[in-house]
Amino acid sequence: MYASVVPLSSFPLQILLSVATIMYYAWAIIILAVLIYKFSLLPYPPDAFGGEIFGLVATLFTSSCGRELAGYGNMLELTQPLALGLFFYVISLGGNIYFLWFQTYVVLIDFIISAAVIALVGIIILLGVYTAFTSQHSSRGQGSHSQGPQDRSWSNNRREGV
Repeated sequence: MYASVVPLSSFPLQILLSVATIMYYAWAIIILAVLIYKFSLLPYPPDAFGGEIFGLVATLFTSSCGRELAGYGNMLELTQPLALGLFFYVISLGGNIYFLWFQTYVVLIDFIISAAVIALVGIIILLGVYTAFTSQHSSRGQGSHSQGPQDRSWSNNRREGV
């Protein structure tokens, strides 16, 4: 008899990560355009515009790192890069919250696009945590995979060139 193999990666998580990539780039373009519009129309404090551009780039960078690591960990069913990717998404969530509430001037389009990204990232984090716990739980002995937990670690796979 053949043992059934249950995949531990999450297809919905992978789809959401792909949608989040598109959404984050759309978010960055819209926020940048609105920042330029607000800077040309409204009286900005001298240091605020540069800080908000830096926050935009930092948020986009952390979300890109989160997407790559979470996607890698999800596809290879590895908990460590998935958890690290979710950590980067939590950091980018902080940047999105800043652009939702705490920037110098918040207009309606800022609020709408940031709220949509926050909702999407929240779903990704919840689904990622569920996938990480499912993967970690089934790799501890009773899982359907024949590999032990030490063979599934990210650092061992990196050393072997996988």
